Amino acid sequence: MKLKYKIALTIIGALIIAQVFIGASYALWVQNFEGNKTNTVQSGCFKIDFEELTHSINLKNTYPLSDAQALAKVKPYQIKLSNTCATTDAGYAITLNTVNIAKDRLDDAKIKVAVAENSVKPATGSLLNTMEINQELENIEVENLDTSYIINTGFLETGKTKTFDIYLWVDETAGNEVKNQAFEGAIVVTSYSAKIPEGLENYGINEKVVNEGSGIYKVEHPDSELTEAFSNDLSESQKNNLKQTEYRYAGANPNNYVLFNNELWRIIGLVNTPEGQRLKIIRNESIGGYSWDSSESSINYGHGVNEWSQADLMTLLNNGPYYNRTSGICYDSSNNATTACDFSESGLMDESKNMIDTITWSTGSNEVTYDYQNINTMTFYNFERSNNIGKACNDNTYCNDTVERTTTWKGQVGLMYPSDYGYATSGGEITSRNSCLNLELGNWLESSVSDCKTNNWLFGDDQLTMTPTADSHNANLVWKVWSSGLVNFTNASGVSKVRSKTKPTLYLKPNIKIISGSGTQDTPYKLNS
Repeated sequence: MKLKYKIALTIIGALIIAQVFIGASYALWVQNFEGNKTNTVQSGCFKIDFEELTHSINLKNTYPLSDAQALAKVKPYQIKLSNTCATTDAGYAITLNTVNIAKDRLDDAKIKVAVAENSVKPATGSLLNTMEINQELENIEVENLDTSYIINTGFLETGKTKTFDIYLWVDETAGNEVKNQAFEGAIVVTSYSAKIPEGLENYGINEKVVNEGSGIYKVEHPDSELTEAFSNDLSESQKNNLKQTEYRYAGANPNNYVLFNNELWRIIGLVNTPEGQRLKIIRNESIGGYSWDSSESSINYGHGVNEWSQADLMTLLNNGPYYNRTSGICYDSSNNATTACDFSESGLMDESKNMIDTITWSTGSNEVTYDYQNINTMTFYNFERSNNIGKACNDNTYCNDTVERTTTWKGQVGLMYPSDYGYATSGGEITSRNSCLNLELGNWLESSVSDCKTNNWLFGDDQLTMTPTADSHNANLVWKVWSSGLVNFTNASGVSKVRSKTKPTLYLKPNIKIISGSGTQDTPYKLNS
């Protein structure tokens, strides 16, 4: 779903006529800017002012520079964007557009660029050829345009202003091969209304995120497909919140990277919770292999208890060393024993904890009548939110705990659901997305449906989910995404030859906004409250 009301805001005439004549001594780099002092585009209430704060960059007698040298010596080209509309927020993208020239052209891989927002200077620059390419070249009116690189994106609230310092320099790796070469380009600012689909305005999602065709897919939850057996712990309004249309990232590697806790996380999507829709994110890398739960050998044969509200992993993530960013004792999934763990450098920071919403997580389970390989993505979605508890067995060696089971848990940090994994596929040419969603997740192992897992960004690791597995003989099983691609059960204690990865998952508060970035791994979305 591509959102409309986009307005191209071009810096008319303000071209980087950056001619680089580099001899043995790297004698000269001159960049000339000519153009209007201020450009204004207005349509109804949507109004953005662009202002040049400097006219030119002149670097004489220059030479290839390191990042530190360039950011200390180069005088940047400065611009200012102002959103003077009282009711409509705006998004923007700043692109550097290279131009084909008659002279021997300097390779883009030798040019570095850095952008400072509001005078906060970055520590490093990026090679131009590694930056995201703008695919909407039809909106860029630059003669002899070759490549359009996105060098900065962001979000501008009503009445707000941002300044940008744009630095360009020749990378220090350049040698004599760049003698007498030249480079020309243009800076273009594209601005668009941050108006988003009705009902999503409060969740910090702008056109850069909710945009079908760029890795976002709608997920409908019609009443005809939903079970009526939602958890008894939920009110009618909370149940209705679980039926809204969701927006999920899918595909082999969509641009859903986000910088959170000073680490790379990824956006699962705009996902239903009993409290309403929230942006759900998952840590890109595992924090280690830890037991979902543990127990004495006399309890469930020492394989743990599949009740999340009292699980060891729940404690680690919400009250223990990970949450408190400290060291302590954890349960190692490789041997069901305690082990020292240290999260003093990788646990949650206070600033990050302030962004996490406290949510009523659904912890329902499957019906025992279902075969383990007979549950597709939508059915998992229903079971996860159902009134089915994880214990459905009689007293025996593997089912003798006395822990009270629940189907909801109120907290901050959990794990992904099996359905999150299912909805993350885009399918492929052989097996379509719809076919994958209707196929039982326990059968994704088959090579004939490899499209389902290979075109799924959550595929790859042995990953724990927070959903218990109801079984007629065991009360210690939980659902797990296996590295082979299928979803099947594992012991809560996790004792196996392969350690199950722990990837914390959480929901952001509704006031959190994405203020910059393009969602790529190199330029992840940045958050602000």
